[in-house]
Amino acid sequence: MSHPAKAETQGKFSKTEALVPTSLEGTLTTSLKGQLTEVDLSYFIASRLEEEALEVMSMFSSALEGSNLRYLNLSNNALGEKGVRVFSELLKSQSNLEELYLLNDWILEEVAQAVVELIPSTKKLKILHFHNNTTEDEGAIAISQLLKKSPVSENFRVTFKHYKNQNPPHSTST
Repeated sequence: MSHPAKAETQGKFSKTEALVPTSLEGTLTTSLKGQLTEVDLSYFIASRLEEEALEVMSMFSSALEGSNLRYLNLSNNALGEKGVRVFSELLKSQSNLEELYLLNDWILEEVAQAVVELIPSTKKLKILHFHNNTTEDEGAIAISQLLKKSPVSENFRVTFKHYKNQNPPHSTST
């Protein structure tokens, strides 16, 4: 993080750092709005039950919506469809993203297409890591469409897990 005299532009809320009580929503929203350009929310809903996880995701999404993020990491959260929908307004509000990480988030093929539609501008997107999701072929193809809209892309990773006739774990549940 930066020197005390400078405004903080990075926020890491992963693992136990994000054990923020949901009652702090107003305080969190006010304190984060417009402050951060780099946000790491990887593993931040680990060990939370689905209802609480969705509430915490909503709180952070609202707090960060409209921020001018260049780096966003939502990896390892078992987001699934519900989680991606909770983050939809945050994703739609980002036009300067340079790095986006969505690894191990249990994103299905239909949700992968939604992710593509939710990101308004990828003109600055240099890095996209979207591997170890449950997208199947169609979802991987959908995500690859971001490359067409990303003229400065430097690092693009997409792989998927195949779960034919198997049920992936429920999103955000432990």
